[in-house]
Amino acid sequence: MGSALYMVMKNFDAYIFDLDGTLANTRTDLAEGVNYALVQCGFAPLSREEVISYVGDGLSRLLERVLKENAAEWTERIRFHFDVHYREHLADHSELYPQTVAMLEALNGKKLAVLSNKPHQYTVPLVEKLGIAPYFEVILGAGDAVPHKPDPAGLLQILEKLAVPPHRALMMGDSPNDVLVGQAVGAATGAITFGFRAAAELTALHPDFVLDSWDSFLE
Repeated sequence: MGSALYMVMKNFDAYIFDLDGTLANTRTDLAEGVNYALVQCGFAPLSREEVISYVGDGLSRLLERVLKENAAEWTERIRFHFDVHYREHLADHSELYPQTVAMLEALNGKKLAVLSNKPHQYTVPLVEKLGIAPYFEVILGAGDAVPHKPDPAGLLQILEKLAVPPHRALMMGDSPNDVLVGQAVGAATGAITFGFRAAAELTALHPDFVLDSWDSFLE
């Protein structure tokens, strides 16, 4: 990234981050939770890569994609077993991406938030277990009052709490939904290409910034 563009990226008032595939690599814990649930219900486990390919649109859509033609009959039971396992093991193997803490430190004085399509009941404890909760003024996951990205309701709620207008905010994430939700409210967007989704999926949406590591904040 050119130095001029880097300086622009550092000049926002608020930074909103996705969680899975953006701040932290959560692949193994997600896959183990899904496979635990599948086995409990008599299904064969899937590869970690296949499970992760279904991540990004919330837990219900993840399980529907995993179950395919069995979704209507089995999603509720699979969700029950996933919840039983994941609430106890959501951070067993999850870890921050390199330079995540240094990047958050570099944004000292800015307003920071997390907006995830992960259920809120898991978003907050995972951020806490990763040791980065104190950096954020708002940590928000999906729930009854917060629809999944790219619906803009969650992002607008965060911006209202931060008292920052959309054009002074940068939304960053590794999913097309993160780019789309930022664009929907008029915020700047940063595509994270070291996460779960292919870079081509993200660049096709013309985000304002493309980051292949957090080093851009440390130059």
